[in-house]
Amino acid sequence: MCSQPECQRRRRSDYHRKKLATDPEYFQVVRDSQKQWWAEHPGYQKQHRQQNPKLVESNRQRQRLRDRSVGLNFLSGTT
Repeated sequence: MCSQPECQRRRRSDYHRKKLATDPEYFQVVRDSQKQWWAEHPGYQKQHRQQNPKLVESNRQRQRLRDRSVGLNFLSGTT
């Protein structure tokens, strides 16, 4: 087993993803934890966007590309 930080990060990520997919109780605990965090930090998203305008613009551009792609797929009948 690799002990490098990147290997450990990947191993934890793989475990977490698999556990979420196979253990409904684990999934619910994670979901409840996320909901609690967002409830405790209601202004986080707005503040993050205000502090990172380049990310906001980048997200907008990527969303426009996705929207265009979906529109083209819809028009061609390959949704």
